Amino acid sequence: MKLESDHNDSSNSSDTFEKLKEAQTKLEEIRKEYIKGLFARTKLKWIEYGEKPTKYFLSLEKRNYINKTVNKLVTANGVVTGQSDILSEIERFYKALYSCGDNNLYDVELESIISTEHINVLDSNAAKELEGLISKEEALLALKNMKNNKSPGSDGFTVEFYKFFWKDLGIFLIRSLNYGFLSGELSLTQKQENIAFGKPAWQDNPFSTHSGKSDYISENAVDGRKTDFSGKQCAVSQGRKNNATWRVDLGAIRGIDHIRIYYRTGGAAWDNGNGHASRFLGFSVYISNTTEKSDGVLCFKDATFTKATIPAVVTLNCTHYGRYVIYYNERKPTDPPYYSQFAHVELCEFEVYGCSSPEYFGEKCSRCPSNCLDNRCHIASGHCFICDDGYQGNECEQPCQNSTYGRQCSKVCGKCRDGQQCDHTSGICYMGCDLGYFGSTCHQESAIRVSSGKIWSKLQDRVQC
Repeated sequence: MKLESDHNDSSNSSDTFEKLKEAQTKLEEIRKEYIKGLFARTKLKWIEYGEKPTKYFLSLEKRNYINKTVNKLVTANGVVTGQSDILSEIERFYKALYSCGDNNLYDVELESIISTEHINVLDSNAAKELEGLISKEEALLALKNMKNNKSPGSDGFTVEFYKFFWKDLGIFLIRSLNYGFLSGELSLTQKQENIAFGKPAWQDNPFSTHSGKSDYISENAVDGRKTDFSGKQCAVSQGRKNNATWRVDLGAIRGIDHIRIYYRTGGAAWDNGNGHASRFLGFSVYISNTTEKSDGVLCFKDATFTKATIPAVVTLNCTHYGRYVIYYNERKPTDPPYYSQFAHVELCEFEVYGCSSPEYFGEKCSRCPSNCLDNRCHIASGHCFICDDGYQGNECEQPCQNSTYGRQCSKVCGKCRDGQQCDHTSGICYMGCDLGYFGSTCHQESAIRVSSGKIWSKLQDRVQC
């Protein structure tokens, strides 16, 4: 305030203005740090960039502070209620907990503590048994210990499904697992995984009751539950909206092979009379590196399905790289009459299949060629997007040629001796330069060559002799 007053009163206020500007910048930095702390203390899961510390955030901070405050502490000597007494009791407890009660501890030899004499270890035969083939009994025991409402594999079948059909399918599952052990390689589908499982999800206009609570949260679509498609295991949006958006954050840019969507059926038969089918129609799926679909690529747009033809489970081939997978639907006056009046999100499960790392590609999740820049290549073909410096070709297998080097072989070599190829990555001429040039890359002309053509001609004649 004083700087602002001095700036307004001063006839020559350039110095005061600079000081005021510097002070305002420091104040803004302090404010930003305060806001970061505010967001952290409110423990909000989603915060949009640039969001202001409104009354809502301040109320959350106050509520969290009250919730984490200890108002009463039960000890061996009774109940402690005063804040100073509670802090003193906590301090006393942890001092006693971490104090050394054994004065002879420093005399103990370390080897006696970590000695392996009394540690049970597997003998060689037992170790080999653990590395062997899986029996049907072992697999069934593992299956019984799994929790229900989960899908243990990429096929989408639940634990309950495997338990119910174990007598029919168990032998085939065991053969598949043991094949992978004997061949040293998993099957094609086993190499891929649902990279959306358990990842953060978001939707606009989530459905909620009058009390504000909701069982139809966005994370329902990536929690692996697929036993109830009536609604409460699904991500559901509010009705009477012309646009509906849901997205999942894969956590990093990942290579995507295909997407499988399980839509809400309402627990009824999926046929032309199911009202949820009309809500599914016309949907789009985008893959983007930001939260905006306009920044990404359109993976799929429904323009052909009807209520009678759209399946409740849709598999989409979407071979692309991206961090966010976005489901979008909208309603326009030009839509077919069998579309629902409003747009909806009703996703019971949204699975994104791809390799666990962006350094792999294809159904077999093979590693990208070694000379791909940042080990990134096309998810389907394995072709490098960009090569490391000094390489070219679809798989970056060819060093630069024809007197070129560097990124995408775009740089021209200097005057290497006898026209030899320079180093394809650095451009260095290891065998030296032609006469009249110097430097590691032979790009610099010598003073003799530049200043006098006659001297250079004589030097050339002398060399030729």
